Amino acid sequence: MAENILEKAGLKKKDKAVMWLIYKKSQNGGGVCLMRPMDILKELPYEYDYTLAELESILKGLELDDYLDVVKADNKGELVYCITLHNAGLNFARTEDYKKRSLKKKIIITVVSAVGTAIITFTVRAILNAISNGGI
Repeated sequence: MAENILEKAGLKKKDKAVMWLIYKKSQNGGGVCLMRPMDILKELPYEYDYTLAELESILKGLELDDYLDVVKADNKGELVYCITLHNAGLNFARTEDYKKRSLKKKIIITVVSAVGTAIITFTVRAILNAISNGGI
């Protein structure tokens, strides 16, 4: 039950932005990358305002959602994240593409249904008007 709720809720915009960055950076490393927090913050879109504490929270959330695993390391006094993508992280791009296609399909079905309903409504009104005017 909890998995279905998470699946339906999906990731927030900031979470997705972080996940896209990590996904792209880890492609050459087979799902593993080393990144400094400041490098992550510099490369994230400017439309979202990130703080270091928020980045930590987002990474923890992605860990809990089983997208990735983060190990903090010290490299000459500087914090470095060793990030390893799990299956959900490795399939992130494919899942996002599927969600976009699914949304497009739902929109198309909604528009076609609305047009069909309008055509049926106008046809029934025309028939009823013809009957009430004694035309049929």
